[in-house]
Amino acid sequence: MSEVYVALSHQGLLLKTDSLLNPLSLIDGRDSFPDFEFPAHLMLKDSNLFVEDLASQRLFVLRKDNFKLKDVIKFPIPSMGIGMDIAEDNSLVFSSFPEPEKTGLVKWDYTANRTITSKSFFPHEGKLRLSDQIRLGCFCANGDFWSLGRFLPVLERLDNYGVAKIQYDLSAFQPIKQAYDTLITKRQQIPDFENSRIAQNIVTSLDCFEDKLLVGFTDLVGLDRSNIRHLLLISADDTDIRLEKILRLRTGNDDEMYHFQTVTYNPKTSLLYAQGSESNKIYVFRVKL
Repeated sequence: MSEVYVALSHQGLLLKTDSLLNPLSLIDGRDSFPDFEFPAHLMLKDSNLFVEDLASQRLFVLRKDNFKLKDVIKFPIPSMGIGMDIAEDNSLVFSSFPEPEKTGLVKWDYTANRTITSKSFFPHEGKLRLSDQIRLGCFCANGDFWSLGRFLPVLERLDNYGVAKIQYDLSAFQPIKQAYDTLITKRQQIPDFENSRIAQNIVTSLDCFEDKLLVGFTDLVGLDRSNIRHLLLISADDTDIRLEKILRLRTGNDDEMYHFQTVTYNPKTSLLYAQGSESNKIYVFRVKL
């Protein structure tokens, strides 16, 4: 049965479970590695467990079999702790806050300490802030490197230099367009919005598997949230993008009325893991995507 690793961020601990989240062991470091301050993301690849510690801005690389420390590396650019993925060649992608000359999505070859950032800012008319350029990134199994804006829902396939080879606007899909139009209308009604700290994000998570992308989003359907949707399943190639499914996750409580913080799908087990925004609980759904 597949293993799952969960970050208990506020406790600075890691939890190892089976695929249905039944606890197997608690990983607290002991003498193997320094205590985590705030582990934010975990990634399992081959025999290694990669841990992003947000507070210390370090990447811990542990042996999966005994959790012995193999390496610890300082992030070359500060990570926001909102998303991370790893490629077959051990390149990492993570989100950093945008700067005037940097879009905020970083691809990092940690073994050689080389970084690239995505090159082009998303065009946009009207009230715009640097935070509108925040992006999530992931790698598909075929090696494609994808970038997706959190507020400006533009999906890009990037080359190894961070240049967009293909670009798609996800507001072509009704749930994303509705959310975008709603937020733009609200933005226009707020004086001096450019200097405010009001958060406006449509895309909440991004997960890549095989040749597909699973996009979590905020569904702004109004006060009646009985028909809320949570996820878009998308496939894309050099010529087209296809919306394969729109998914709603049912939890039986308030979590299903809002977006999910993180969503991860394991195609080998057909299990989807989602963390609720209201309760912070992690749910397991059996679904074939």
